[in-house]
Amino acid sequence: MNTEKSHHYAKKYIGQPYKAGFFDCWGLVRKVYADEYAINLPVFPVDVDNLRQLIKTVKEKSNSNLWNVEKTPQEGAIVLLRQSRHPTHVGIWLNIDGGGVLHNERTIGTVFQSVQSLNLSGWQVAGYYSYTKPIRKLIL
Repeated sequence: MNTEKSHHYAKKYIGQPYKAGFFDCWGLVRKVYADEYAINLPVFPVDVDNLRQLIKTVKEKSNSNLWNVEKTPQEGAIVLLRQSRHPTHVGIWLNIDGGGVLHNERTIGTVFQSVQSLNLSGWQVAGYYSYTKPIRKLIL
């Protein structure tokens, strides 16, 4: 797969606005997986304003049998992010510009950030996960 930023599929998502309950962080992950990898990920209904519920959902779902924990991220890996002790945000690892995360944040919409840029924004990587089914790029 060509991972040059100018040709990468991520370009069409960058700048898309955040929409709670539809195109939030998990909504972006689901859309990318559906459109780019032909994988329909499950819906995890959660009120993003209910931090306690959000933490519980992320903890339960990241420990389910849908995911494999990865030490080193590969293209398309799901990245679990946190700003405090508990993870509350997700994105997708991309092997462009030295690697980084495509994610959709409430205040800025969909962006691509390096790990260093994420750290400067207050985010820390809590883990990398691969979906249990192999990821294949759709060929059109």
